[in-house]
Amino acid sequence: MVVRKVEVVLHAQFMAPQPFVGSPDHSELDFMTFWQLVLHLFNFALPALAMALFMPWAGRWVIGEGRASLRRRMVVHLLCGLAVLVGGLWLHGQDGKMSTYIALVLVAAKAEWLMQRAWVTK
Repeated sequence: MVVRKVEVVLHAQFMAPQPFVGSPDHSELDFMTFWQLVLHLFNFALPALAMALFMPWAGRWVIGEGRASLRRRMVVHLLCGLAVLVGGLWLHGQDGKMSTYIALVLVAAKAEWLMQRAWVTK
């Protein structure tokens, strides 16, 4: 009996539809704070940053030593990754599309291949 009451209360508390917070006619504009903007930009750039940190080490492991330094390769990967993410945002109108992430991986692999000069036999 007590368990059923707890279930009813939890269902009513968490499953009930919440009322709309803003005005339906959008007469009030809700602005994000500076901290929210920083977090949004950081989360937007995080996939490119992760690939920039990962790909030079993966390229060194798969292809071998390259001529470019790790730091230079990380910067190139970060810039290429950000360009892909901005391009995906522009193309799709929203971020987080799987095709953008596939393009991010392909561009990072191609950039590492070019920086390692993998087409040259050693």
